[in-house]
Amino acid sequence: MDMIEDMQIHISKNIDYLFFAYPDEKKIKISEFVSFSNIRFVDDKKLLDSIYDVSIQRDSLRIKFYFGGKKDKNQYVLMFSPTNKEVFYQKSQKLRNDKTRLFGMLKSVDYSGLDLLLPVPSYFNKNINLNVLNPVQFAEMISVDNDGLQVSANHFSFNLKSENNLKYSEYYIQRSDKLNFFAAKIGSQL
Repeated sequence: MDMIEDMQIHISKNIDYLFFAYPDEKKIKISEFVSFSNIRFVDDKKLLDSIYDVSIQRDSLRIKFYFGGKKDKNQYVLMFSPTNKEVFYQKSQKLRNDKTRLFGMLKSVDYSGLDLLLPVPSYFNKNINLNVLNPVQFAEMISVDNDGLQVSANHFSFNLKSENNLKYSEYYIQRSDKLNFFAAKIGSQL
């Protein structure tokens, strides 16, 4: 469910079509909408999340789906509340702009000399959600389809008797070649 929340889906319905404004702009027939992630388990080819009903009830768009390929359990309902059309487009445009800005921040860092005083890249900021780059990375990991982009940022703070509050951050970008971008250069080749 965190993955679906990270996707920040902005969707609207018109008769028998769904219009996605974010994370990807697309129009799809409701009868063809079978999954949020479109990721399948490697062993049995079942969808990670399978949509089985799309309806409007009490002014909310409700999408019912199974998670983990299990129809008998792990049933969920995702409800989209109605909103003003202008607000909907403003929010989805802001999300697209933020994603574009994040892509624009991506620059390779040259760690050939192992200079620890190099500045930390601007996209390594705890106020930036790197999951925007690939919101379905968790689904790719648990379905064993591990060839997608993986990003993570973890921030820790701790106290030592002899020191004040110390902070530690850990970042990684794995398979950044999926974005035609290499996070770091080490040695003479990228």
